[in-house]
Amino acid sequence: MERSNLGFTRNAISCLLLSAAIGTWQANASPAMLPQMGADTQGTSVSGLSSGAFMAVQYHVAFSAETIGAGVVAGGPWNCVNGDSSLLPTLTKALQNCMYLSNGGKVPPTRAFLDLSKRAEKKGEIDPTSNLSKDRVYVFTGIDDKTVKPPVVVGTKELYLAFGVDEQSMQFVQDLPAGHAFITDLPDSEVNNQCEITQSPYINYCEQDDYYQAQALLDHIYQQTNPPSESPQGELIAFNQFEFVKDSDLARDKSSFSETGYVYVPPSCQQSAENCSIHVVFHGCKQGVEYSDTQNGTFGMKYIEHTGYRRMADTNQLIMLYPQVKARAGSNPNGCWDWWGYTGNHKSFYRKDAVQLQAVNQMVKRLQESVELASQ
Repeated sequence: MERSNLGFTRNAISCLLLSAAIGTWQANASPAMLPQMGADTQGTSVSGLSSGAFMAVQYHVAFSAETIGAGVVAGGPWNCVNGDSSLLPTLTKALQNCMYLSNGGKVPPTRAFLDLSKRAEKKGEIDPTSNLSKDRVYVFTGIDDKTVKPPVVVGTKELYLAFGVDEQSMQFVQDLPAGHAFITDLPDSEVNNQCEITQSPYINYCEQDDYYQAQALLDHIYQQTNPPSESPQGELIAFNQFEFVKDSDLARDKSSFSETGYVYVPPSCQQSAENCSIHVVFHGCKQGVEYSDTQNGTFGMKYIEHTGYRRMADTNQLIMLYPQVKARAGSNPNGCWDWWGYTGNHKSFYRKDAVQLQAVNQMVKRLQESVELASQ
């Protein structure tokens, strides 16, 4: 059987693909291995909302030698919880100092993060932060965001500048009356909230500005991008994330990874991906495909389908990787990415060998591996 350029047989595609055009989700399909695609190794970038924004920053700093930029939507500084050396519980620090600024909480000073990064770099836990000086960074905070408050996000901008990111390479957006949400350009009343709202699905439409956040951040990172397609024309592939986590039920459960992740391949990257860059999209809390609660039901594909990344991928040779985490009783009830230490402890979650960071990095590397053309 002949292998395709996507690293798997054409006969198997019908079992693996989710129709990107009509947005169907084969929830019961058994996920396949993430394919080798031979994607560009020099153009990887990341972005995310909320916990996904914290994760995007962590990934960017940890793997700065392999990453060219980041889009941070309502996320705080790298290693935020450890900027406070007090004996308060880590989750308390996260809530008080890195989100709500409640009970006297305040964002730790930039100097604290620089000191932490120097120690981590010396131990080989992160790549040299000097790599960041060449990167392009987009940072966004909504005026009406009461969840990750604007001063926290200002701290993210200031830390990146302290890391050496040039002022011209930093785009800081703080003038939209937005709540805690990702901003889309399509007024879909069934999914999107009004601009100032903070509630599920945390995807908002700002009518007065008609702001298209996916386009804004990708255009800043990659510069001079093409306009988006009218609707997604590529292929959305479900893949097994568990192959990137230690092979035990306990390790997989503790990692909070869902079994299934997704990768979107635009038409221009399906036959050859050597000129296609990878953009990693980290969802926020309560936005994973498997997340469910009694009020809103199963979240499903909303973040993938309604944030606008796929339309930009179609016209700019971008492969979109959508890793997924799920809720875990006790340690991670809202299905957030780990930015305070629930997968291990507060001294390891930000390192290159942390379970979530390492797994996502391996996913990126799989997509970058050369395609092995073979027949059997």
